[in-house]
Amino acid sequence: MNQELKDKRINDLIALFTKGQIDKCIRQGKKVLKMYPNEPFLFNILGITHAAKGLFAESLNYYEKAIDLNPSYFEVFNNMGVAYNDWKKPKEAIPCLKKAIGIQPSYAEAFNNIGNSYKELSDFDNAVISYKKAIDLAPTYTDALCNLGICWSLQEKYEQAEAVYKKALEIDPGNIKPSLLLANSYIKKRDFKRCI
Repeated sequence: MNQELKDKRINDLIALFTKGQIDKCIRQGKKVLKMYPNEPFLFNILGITHAAKGLFAESLNYYEKAIDLNPSYFEVFNNMGVAYNDWKKPKEAIPCLKKAIGIQPSYAEAFNNIGNSYKELSDFDNAVISYKKAIDLAPTYTDALCNLGICWSLQEKYEQAEAVYKKALEIDPGNIKPSLLLANSYIKKRDFKRCI
């Protein structure tokens, strides 16, 4: 097997996905998978692309095959959790995300995603714990900061929410998401002057 050619084919798939050419990535990915049927990454990327199209059952099948080939592939467990969250099945997401964390305890993204699951279940205490853990592991993780702020805002803890939105803006001043969330918090408090 020519490893260089295999790597090129995989990198081409990643490039297609990154450019948003999901259908082409799926078609090409299936062809490459026939050449390398024991490559867990190919099942993972096909899982991601199917989830991106809202084909969650199919994506989960691909993820399961990746895990069969590599049971310690923690990113796949995370991706399964994200697919379940996107499929509006947060209860099913949590065990997948806990498996990812069990394999890789420093995986901030999985802590953020499990926080999203808890938030969807209105379990704000566990959501806050998960987001804080993600931030402890990756202090510049602006998505986790924003998600923590959203969680606090849902509990009407606007001052705490605003503090993390401001921290996210300090980390990434060009990121519009914390700006919009901060403005939304001011609106909820009817502090319209600060929205401007």
